[in-house]
Amino acid sequence: MLPFLPHEEGYVKYRYYHTQAAAPAAELLTELNEVRSRLWQLGLVGMYANGIGYGNVSLRTTTPSRFIISATQTGHLPHLEPAHYTLIERYNILQNKVWGMGQLPASSEALTHAALYQVDAQCLSVLHIHQASLWKKWLYVLPTTYYYIPYGTPQMAMEIQRLYNQTQLPQLQVLVMAGHTDGLIAYGNSPTQALNCLLNIMDKT
Repeated sequence: MLPFLPHEEGYVKYRYYHTQAAAPAAELLTELNEVRSRLWQLGLVGMYANGIGYGNVSLRTTTPSRFIISATQTGHLPHLEPAHYTLIERYNILQNKVWGMGQLPASSEALTHAALYQVDAQCLSVLHIHQASLWKKWLYVLPTTYYYIPYGTPQMAMEIQRLYNQTQLPQLQVLVMAGHTDGLIAYGNSPTQALNCLLNIMDKT
């Protein structure tokens, strides 16, 4: 098990402990992978010119405290294989720690995904995308995190909880990250439902 220390923007900010293990079973990933490929086709997942990937997707497992998430720096790939996903076996938001297992380290947004799974028992899938025009249009219109809250931190996880308790986030299931340029998150009871939440706001752009 190897620890990964927090890094700067675009990289993991929590303390991450990774165990090399077999990739998640392919049959668990069918719908999630189809949705993720659609996001890539729409340009909502990808890679910036500086080589930093953006966008990630996840799915809660049958064990409520565990979820499968796309691995770090896979945004440039049009289609993912099981090896490009990581199982988050446990996490501690207050201690800023995440434990994962698989072929590759987890996405830098794993702690934010964890916050949504923790706050909403009906949440089974989370999609994190980047899109400049959507971000500008819905900033402070949809539930929006405070601009000074950095992504992938305990503060962001607490901010997710605030939005869930104080805004229409439980009904809208989409939020904007003011301090994470171009970043939006949608969630739902399936990858397809979460995708439909995104497509709905895209249709209104």
